[in-house]
Amino acid sequence: MHTLHVCCIQLAIVLFLLAQTECSNGISAHNPNETGIITRCITTERSVLLAFRAGLSDPANLLPSWEGDDCCRRKGVGCSKRTGSVIKLDLQGPGCDNSTIKQVLRGNISDSLLDLHHLQYLDLSCNNFSGLQVPEFLSSLHSLRYLSLSRSGFIGTIPPHLGGVSRPITQRFVW
Repeated sequence: MHTLHVCCIQLAIVLFLLAQTECSNGISAHNPNETGIITRCITTERSVLLAFRAGLSDPANLLPSWEGDDCCRRKGVGCSKRTGSVIKLDLQGPGCDNSTIKQVLRGNISDSLLDLHHLQYLDLSCNNFSGLQVPEFLSSLHSLRYLSLSRSGFIGTIPPHLGGVSRPITQRFVW
Protein backbone atom coordinates (compact mmCIF):
# COMPACT_ATOMS: atom_id res chain seq x y z
CA MET A 1 0.00 0.00 0.00
CA HIS A 2 2.88 2.35 0.87
CA THR A 3 4.50 1.68 -2.55
CA LEU A 4 1.26 2.60 -4.33
CA HIS A 5 1.08 5.87 -2.41
CA VAL A 6 4.69 6.76 -3.33
CA CYS A 7 4.03 5.91 -7.00
CA CYS A 8 0.98 8.18 -7.05
CA ILE A 9 3.00 11.06 -5.61
CA GLN A 10 5.77 10.52 -8.17
CA LEU A 11 3.22 10.42 -10.99
CA ALA A 12 1.63 13.64 -9.74
CA ILE A 13 5.04 15.35 -9.70
CA VAL A 14 5.81 14.22 -13.26
CA LEU A 15 2.41 15.44 -14.51
CA PHE A 16 2.94 18.78 -12.76
CA LEU A 17 6.34 19.23 -14.40
CA LEU A 18 4.96 18.35 -17.82
CA ALA A 19 2.15 20.86 -17.38
CA GLN A 20 4.64 23.55 -16.42
CA THR A 21 6.79 23.14 -19.52
CA GLU A 22 3.80 23.05 -21.91
CA CYS A 23 5.92 21.32 -24.55
CA SER A 24 2.98 19.45 -26.01
CA ASN A 25 1.37 22.52 -27.57
CA GLY A 26 4.56 24.08 -28.97
CA ILE A 27 4.07 27.34 -27.16
CA SER A 28 7.05 27.09 -24.86
CA ALA A 29 9.89 24.78 -24.11
CA HIS A 30 12.23 24.36 -21.18
CA ASN A 31 15.82 25.35 -21.82
CA PRO A 32 18.20 23.25 -19.68
CA ASN A 33 20.69 26.13 -19.61
CA GLU A 34 18.23 28.44 -17.89
CA THR A 35 15.98 28.13 -14.89
CA GLY A 36 12.87 29.66 -16.47
CA ILE A 37 10.51 28.80 -19.27
CA ILE A 38 11.07 30.40 -22.65
CA THR A 39 7.86 31.44 -24.37
CA ARG A 40 7.37 31.14 -28.09
CA CYS A 41 4.96 33.15 -30.13
CA ILE A 42 1.63 31.61 -31.02
CA THR A 43 1.44 31.23 -34.81
CA THR A 44 -1.89 33.04 -35.25
CA GLU A 45 -0.72 35.94 -33.10
CA ARG A 46 2.51 36.19 -35.10
CA SER A 47 0.34 36.67 -38.20
CA VAL A 48 -1.73 39.32 -36.42
CA LEU A 49 1.39 41.27 -35.47
CA LEU A 50 2.73 41.07 -39.02
CA ALA A 51 -0.59 42.42 -40.36
CA PHE A 52 -0.47 45.21 -37.77
CA ARG A 53 3.15 46.00 -38.68
CA ALA A 54 2.32 46.06 -42.40
CA GLY A 55 0.01 49.05 -41.84
CA LEU A 56 2.73 51.07 -40.15
CA SER A 57 5.43 53.23 -41.59
CA ASP A 58 8.66 52.99 -39.63
CA PRO A 59 11.04 55.55 -41.23
CA ALA A 60 13.62 55.30 -38.43
CA ASN A 61 13.54 51.49 -38.38
CA LEU A 62 12.40 51.44 -34.75
CA LEU A 63 11.07 47.91 -35.13
CA PRO A 64 13.97 46.04 -36.76
CA SER A 65 13.42 43.03 -34.51
CA TRP A 66 9.97 42.40 -35.97
CA GLU A 67 11.24 39.54 -38.12
CA GLY A 68 11.54 35.84 -37.51
CA ASP A 69 9.26 33.34 -35.86
CA ASP A 70 9.43 34.35 -32.21
CA CYS A 71 7.36 37.50 -31.86
CA CYS A 72 7.75 37.35 -28.08
CA ARG A 73 11.32 38.55 -28.56
CA ARG A 74 10.34 41.53 -30.69
CA LYS A 75 10.89 45.02 -29.37
CA GLY A 76 7.76 46.29 -27.68
CA VAL A 77 6.00 42.91 -27.54
CA GLY A 78 5.31 41.21 -24.24
CA CYS A 79 4.01 37.66 -23.95
CA SER A 80 2.62 35.62 -21.12
CA LYS A 81 5.32 33.29 -19.85
CA ARG A 82 2.65 30.73 -19.11
CA THR A 83 0.67 30.68 -22.36
CA GLY A 84 2.79 32.50 -24.94
CA SER A 85 -0.11 34.86 -25.72
CA VAL A 86 0.70 38.47 -26.59
CA ILE A 87 -0.41 40.55 -23.62
CA LYS A 88 1.53 43.78 -24.18
CA LEU A 89 2.34 46.11 -27.07
CA ASP A 90 4.53 48.97 -25.86
CA LEU A 91 5.29 50.97 -28.99
CA GLN A 92 5.72 54.38 -27.40
CA GLY A 93 7.64 56.72 -29.67
CA PRO A 94 11.24 57.65 -28.80
CA GLY A 95 10.36 61.16 -27.75
CA CYS A 96 7.50 63.53 -27.47
CA ASP A 97 9.27 66.62 -28.70
CA ASN A 98 8.85 67.96 -32.21
CA SER A 99 12.45 67.20 -33.18
CA THR A 100 11.78 63.46 -33.31
CA ILE A 101 8.44 63.65 -35.13
CA LYS A 102 10.03 62.22 -38.30
CA GLN A 103 11.45 59.23 -36.42
CA VAL A 104 8.26 57.77 -35.06
CA LEU A 105 5.68 55.26 -36.19
CA ARG A 106 2.86 56.42 -38.44
CA GLY A 107 0.28 54.85 -40.69
CA ASN A 108 -2.88 52.91 -39.91
CA ILE A 109 -3.82 51.02 -36.78
CA SER A 110 -5.02 47.69 -38.12
CA ASP A 111 -8.09 46.08 -36.64
CA SER A 112 -6.13 42.84 -36.81
CA LEU A 113 -5.34 43.67 -33.17
CA LEU A 114 -8.80 42.31 -32.37
CA ASP A 115 -7.32 38.84 -32.78
CA LEU A 116 -4.97 39.42 -29.85
CA HIS A 117 -7.57 38.16 -27.40
CA HIS A 118 -5.32 38.47 -24.34
CA LEU A 119 -3.90 41.95 -25.05
CA GLN A 120 -3.91 43.87 -21.76
CA TYR A 121 -1.56 46.78 -22.46
CA LEU A 122 -1.41 48.99 -25.55
CA ASP A 123 0.80 52.08 -25.74
CA LEU A 124 1.08 53.93 -29.04
CA SER A 125 1.85 57.30 -27.46
CA CYS A 126 4.32 59.81 -28.90
CA ASN A 127 3.97 58.59 -32.48
CA ASN A 128 2.53 60.39 -35.49
CA PHE A 129 -0.94 59.20 -36.45
CA SER A 130 -2.00 62.74 -37.33
CA GLY A 131 -5.26 62.96 -39.15
CA LEU A 132 -6.54 59.55 -38.06
CA GLN A 133 -9.63 59.04 -35.95
CA VAL A 134 -9.25 57.13 -32.71
CA PRO A 135 -9.99 53.56 -33.86
CA GLU A 136 -13.44 52.51 -32.66
CA PHE A 137 -12.49 48.85 -32.62
CA LEU A 138 -10.30 49.49 -29.55
CA SER A 139 -13.41 49.18 -27.42
CA SER A 140 -13.66 45.54 -28.51
CA LEU A 141 -10.32 44.62 -26.94
CA HIS A 142 -11.99 43.07 -23.92
CA SER A 143 -8.84 42.18 -21.97
CA LEU A 144 -7.37 45.68 -22.33
CA ARG A 145 -6.44 47.30 -19.00
CA TYR A 146 -4.07 50.05 -20.17
CA LEU A 147 -4.36 52.22 -23.25
CA SER A 148 -2.27 55.26 -24.12
CA LEU A 149 -2.61 57.16 -27.37
CA SER A 150 -1.36 60.44 -25.93
CA ARG A 151 0.58 62.84 -28.13
CA SER A 152 0.06 60.71 -31.21
CA GLY A 153 -1.94 63.20 -33.24
CA PHE A 154 -5.28 61.42 -33.35
CA ILE A 155 -8.21 63.67 -34.20
CA GLY A 156 -11.90 63.56 -33.45
CA THR A 157 -13.74 62.38 -30.42
CA ILE A 158 -13.09 59.38 -28.26
CA PRO A 159 -15.53 56.66 -29.31
CA PRO A 160 -18.38 56.78 -26.74
CA HIS A 161 -18.42 53.01 -26.26
CA LEU A 162 -14.70 52.88 -25.41
CA GLY A 163 -15.65 53.15 -21.76
CA GLY A 164 -17.74 49.99 -22.13
CA VAL A 165 -14.81 47.60 -22.14
CA SER A 166 -15.16 44.75 -19.69
CA ARG A 167 -12.28 45.79 -17.43
CA PRO A 168 -11.32 49.27 -16.27
CA ILE A 169 -8.60 50.93 -18.30
CA THR A 170 -5.88 52.57 -16.21
CA GLN A 171 -5.26 55.41 -18.63
CA ARG A 172 -7.71 56.03 -21.43
CA PHE A 173 -6.35 59.03 -23.27
CA VAL A 174 -4.15 61.98 -22.45
CA TRP A 175 -4.34 64.43 -25.33
